[in-house]
Amino acid sequence: MNTKENHNQKFVDVVKTVKTGDTAQIGLFAILSIAAIVVVIIVLRRRKNS
Repeated sequence: MNTKENHNQKFVDVVKTVKTGDTAQIGLFAILSIAAIVVVIIVLRRRKNS
């Protein structure tokens, strides 16, 4: 019984770590995507003007 509880606790810890890591990765990915889109828009506008 005790080993099963311990295993479950480890699993819960892993899930918590994965969730926070995923959130951080998704946030970073979103920021990078937005930045890339902004850069593309700026480059296209400059090409049209010149």
